Amino acid sequence: MSTAIQAYIARDPLLLKEAKSIALPKFWYDLQGNGQVIWGIYRTSQRTYETFVDLRFEQLGFRCNCQSRRNPCKHGIALLVLMLEFGDNFLVTSAFPTELTDWLNRRSSRLTPKERSEEEEHQLQAEREKNWEKRLQQMAKGLEELELWLHDVIREGTATYLEKPNNYWSEWSAQLINAKMGNLAKKVNALQHWKGKENGNEQMLMALGDIYLLVQGFVSIRELEDGLQQELLQQIGVNIKKPLLLEQEGNRDTWRVLGIHEGMEERLVYRRTWLFGQQTQQYALLLDFAWGNEPFEYNWMVNETIEATLVYYPTQYAQRALVKEFVKVSAEVTWLGYANVQVMLEDYAKALAANPWLSVLPVVFQEVVPIIQENQLYLIDAHKIMIPCRVATITIAWQLVAMSAGAPIEVFGEWDGSHLTPLGVAKGDNYLDCSIYYQRIASAQYWQSWEENENF
Repeated sequence: MSTAIQAYIARDPLLLKEAKSIALPKFWYDLQGNGQVIWGIYRTSQRTYETFVDLRFEQLGFRCNCQSRRNPCKHGIALLVLMLEFGDNFLVTSAFPTELTDWLNRRSSRLTPKERSEEEEHQLQAEREKNWEKRLQQMAKGLEELELWLHDVIREGTATYLEKPNNYWSEWSAQLINAKMGNLAKKVNALQHWKGKENGNEQMLMALGDIYLLVQGFVSIRELEDGLQQELLQQIGVNIKKPLLLEQEGNRDTWRVLGIHEGMEERLVYRRTWLFGQQTQQYALLLDFAWGNEPFEYNWMVNETIEATLVYYPTQYAQRALVKEFVKVSAEVTWLGYANVQVMLEDYAKALAANPWLSVLPVVFQEVVPIIQENQLYLIDAHKIMIPCRVATITIAWQLVAMSAGAPIEVFGEWDGSHLTPLGVAKGDNYLDCSIYYQRIASAQYWQSWEENENF
């Protein structure tokens, strides 16, 4: 347990300090366990928190009803500290609470390796192939109907469809979900958001073009290169299971966390964490999701450096990755930067040629000057080429201008083809982390959605 605690502390140095402040028996009651599982209830003057820790596997499991976005939270680490330092206060028992038993069973089924005979493996593989062909047929049928609908939209005009009620779009999304294409359903459902927006018709046409490209790509999917096949299937909604991906060897390197971007998508909080590797000279995107106020699996810190093994998702243009294991280290990582906008645009064109559905490109500009014109932030390079930026608040724009003071600065952000979203800014030894603003925006969006929907 002490080794596990140290691993979690390496990710979040403040976690142990917070946990130790409450890791005293007087703050807890009903401390119980049996050597494989421990649990207890932490109480304050206002409420109580039920905390469970599963010790049966190499990967410890934590569950707590607090609202922390960290996993483990301070209550989980505090419970481990209590077990190490005040073990006599735990009542040994084998009678688990009902909710604990259900959670343990789900973890066991997920983490316990299943032994099969060679014949069973052949049968299982045959069943998988059969199910996969069935799913391909379902998707093909759904895409045929979607293609007819796309022709109707173009023939009748986007303005007509932007006036459709919300249930029209939700019904279309439901059809695509039934055809096993959840990601494509989100893309279609998002079309309604252009209603009443500036240049809404043009933006909807661009989105329809991306969807049509997916439809046509699926028709000739067997003729595509393997990486592009994988990308297309993921765009449609065929998700790769993380355990299978983590079985790969991966890339060992020293990585620096350059920036984090949080947002909301249909009451689901997403987080994009960008890393850059010293030896590989590659960017890596860690994409995490959390429902409502549930915590993300890890709490990454901007500008920290880690020694880690990463596995990239199969695709034609590698970006998204998973972390197999890591430790926090103190090391210098220098990242690649563009000297001017033109070079970046050329690289973006090459990236799009490799992956037509690329959503954002991580970009570092070495020397650009931020300016504000009519409440719009721009970056100007040495050749006087100017690109617009998209910021969460005007405060970020003014902070960039103040940090620059008219001199060139280094900017890291996400380029989406029309705007750059700044996530980090450097000038000399000073580094401005813009990620906190996007975290605040995501949190505000979540609570607004919660208040507006009584059933949420």
